[in-house]
Amino acid sequence: MSSIKVSALFKIHVLGHSRKIAADFSHFYPDCALVYSEYWKEWHKENYFFDMVPNYNLLKNNDADIKIKKVKNTAIYCYQTLVEDGRVKVTYFKSLMNEIIKSVEKAGLKLIIKGHPRMFESTRYFFENKGIEIIDDVMPVGGPIIGHYSSLLVRWVY
Repeated sequence: MSSIKVSALFKIHVLGHSRKIAADFSHFYPDCALVYSEYWKEWHKENYFFDMVPNYNLLKNNDADIKIKKVKNTAIYCYQTLVEDGRVKVTYFKSLMNEIIKSVEKAGLKLIIKGHPRMFESTRYFFENKGIEIIDDVMPVGGPIIGHYSSLLVRWVY
């Protein structure tokens, strides 16, 4: 691999430069991309410059199939795998959650966690030890939603 190609990859993935600088290196692009909708197909073309990808496969988003459970006097935290994926340290996450728990209690609401399939057992224990219900199989609706960037957040809008 030439130093120009390595330099482009370094600039993109380490320094955060636009992927447009790699547009001349078509062999960097995948042969196929898996996306959830036409929206995400266009988004990848515009933001990742994946217009050279010959095949896009649209996946089914199972979030649309989840049943709804109405809840009252609650705030709902949409759990995302921040800890599991190493994006946030456990100590920071617990500190953040303790602040959210205090704020929700101060507002006179009960906190419910919308679980994630990859949630660590230790994280489940953290919430359960505080008496916080974790709901996995249905989508709780009826109170303010707290979340970070999950695709499931869009579902609450509808």
